[in-house]
Amino acid sequence: MKIVETLMCIAVVLAPGAGHGQGPSPDYFTGGTIHVVPSSHQDIAWMDTPDSCSRFRDMHVITPALQRLKESKEFRFSVENALNLYEYLDRHPDRLADIAK
Repeated sequence: MKIVETLMCIAVVLAPGAGHGQGPSPDYFTGGTIHVVPSSHQDIAWMDTPDSCSRFRDMHVITPALQRLKESKEFRFSVENALNLYEYLDRHPDRLADIAK
């Protein structure tokens, strides 16, 4: 089963009133579109100090996501909170236009 099909099955099972107690209907998503938007979650100091976590988010989350956004018009990404972007912009003020875009 492909990941998209798996997500659709999960969405159908969790959808309020799906199948009206009889299970998900096979045509529930007929003609529909599912958009998957990756996101990040990392507590401010979960792995280490706040500064270490901020550097990790910079190098392993936000910078790679911005690169993917440049490479693909279809790619989307969501950051958990504005604090992560403020920290990133403190390190990379030249990236404001990329983030705003």
